[in-house]
Amino acid sequence: IKFILKNAMPDFDCYLFLKVLDKESYDTMPKEEAALNGTGPYHFNTAESVDGSHWVVTRYDGYWQGIDNYPTKNIKWKVIKDNNATAAALENGEVDFCCPASATIPLLQENSKLEVGVRPGSEIYFLGFNYANPLFQDPAIRKAFAQAINKEDVSNIGFANGLGGTPHYSLVVPSATGYTDQVDVIEYNPDEARKVLEPLNLELTLYHYTSGAVAKACETIQSDLEAVGVKVNIEQKETANLTKLLFTQEGYDMYVQKFAYKGAMMYMLDRHLKSDGSQNYGGFKSEEYDKFSDTIAACSNFDDMKKEFAELQQWLIDNNPLVPLVNGTVQMGRQLDVEGVSWSAATDMHDWSTVRIPKRG
Repeated sequence: IKFILKNAMPDFDCYLFLKVLDKESYDTMPKEEAALNGTGPYHFNTAESVDGSHWVVTRYDGYWQGIDNYPTKNIKWKVIKDNNATAAALENGEVDFCCPASATIPLLQENSKLEVGVRPGSEIYFLGFNYANPLFQDPAIRKAFAQAINKEDVSNIGFANGLGGTPHYSLVVPSATGYTDQVDVIEYNPDEARKVLEPLNLELTLYHYTSGAVAKACETIQSDLEAVGVKVNIEQKETANLTKLLFTQEGYDMYVQKFAYKGAMMYMLDRHLKSDGSQNYGGFKSEEYDKFSDTIAACSNFDDMKKEFAELQQWLIDNNPLVPLVNGTVQMGRQLDVEGVSWSAATDMHDWSTVRIPKRG
């Protein structure tokens, strides 16, 4: 495959994890059927799959790289919608591997027949502001909100004692291209936050999408902010309805959302923070941020990009256009004799293509 770019893009290889799709199929077939045509070592086995029950992939023995590294002929994926049922299926051997819910991890880890782990993922949960409210135009106010929130409590109470997400102090997560931990972060400091916020006698509305973990996190944020003199009313909406509301910039002051890092270095940040970003819900506008973005995009080599990106990460911490809360985790559980599943920072990117169970033959 030959890629021809319109301009220099030193971080282009960040996109190489994406699927290669067959243009002819998409030009001539319904999208659902065209998606079944790929280039990997397995193909979707429609004859063996049942909607709502399970789906099966079967090894393609004519795979262009050979099948030596793909010893498993068929892999069956079961549809189990309940988290506790998923954990039970792993425990009783009904499934060989899965990505269990964080709340079920402690019990599964007690089972000596299983290997169950948790690692940092690609998602960042954050507190966003409605910039139609003049209050949030002041970086000192945004810093006070960051100081008021105990992220350890947000992680422990909302995210299963850290199993679903760990406290994080940067908008950029460790799995992201160009991440640096050489930054000065804003620590939990309710006394300093109170000095700024309590005299303002604020009453604000905080929205979040439907999620048990996020609901608990918002209740923790509510408690933290009320401790520094800010009354917070919490509202919940379904994800699609919340997105529509946020773009109106009416009827709310703050919100909790998340995004997952993928693609090029600036891809997700620009979507949420650039003046014309497609997911700039709260209407944040900063000539300084836009200049950072343009400068990074114009870099002719990767080292220069990383240097500029490191400076941007400190700027984001200092200016708090969005307040980072938690770095979401990814989980995996397997029977002890299962081998060959490779972790990724995103659950849907785990590589199961080389999975094998040699002891069972």
